[in-house]
Amino acid sequence: MRPILIVIGIVVRWFAILILRKYFTVNVAIQKGHVITQTGLYKYIRHLSYLGTLLSFFGLWICMSNWISICILIIPISYALVNRMQIEEQALKDASEKEYLNYCSKTCRLIPKVY
Repeated sequence: MRPILIVIGIVVRWFAILILRKYFTVNVAIQKGHVITQTGLYKYIRHLSYLGTLLSFFGLWICMSNWISICILIIPISYALVNRMQIEEQALKDASEKEYLNYCSKTCRLIPKVY
């Protein structure tokens, strides 16, 4: 039962990648004709892929049953992803500030009504 959170995280991440299709890249880049995806879970969450990643690592931490692993897994990965979110959001603001800020006003970064 413990690995279920890992699987859910993987499914959420792949779902995000499939929704974004050609706009999903490993590098922060705005592509020609780039549009802000606002369908599916992206209607509520701006960084769905990172939510999936965090869910998977949180599940791994639970499987390890070890508090030291939170320092090794969750804290550095969370820090890196928050930095990455800020970089992506700035790139999207630079590309289409009004549209992106409107989208931000309707969504949360990772967890609806929390963050």
